[in-house]
Amino acid sequence: MPRYRIENRVTKEVVEVEAPFAQTACKMAGWAIGDCYVKLLREGPSTNITEKPKVLKLKEGK
Repeated sequence: MPRYRIENRVTKEVVEVEAPFAQTACKMAGWAIGDCYVKLLREGPSTNITEKPKVLKLKEGK
């Protein structure tokens, strides 16, 4: 499953998430996609979308 690095534009909080889509990754962090900078860290097969996405790491904002 793809891994995304998401930064909240307002709070500067950073989250790394495995999710099938960037929008899903933002929702998992509790943010709207319009409030985020999204970077694809690793591509992966996204055919198994029944697997629950995982939040991998949280970092405190600056």
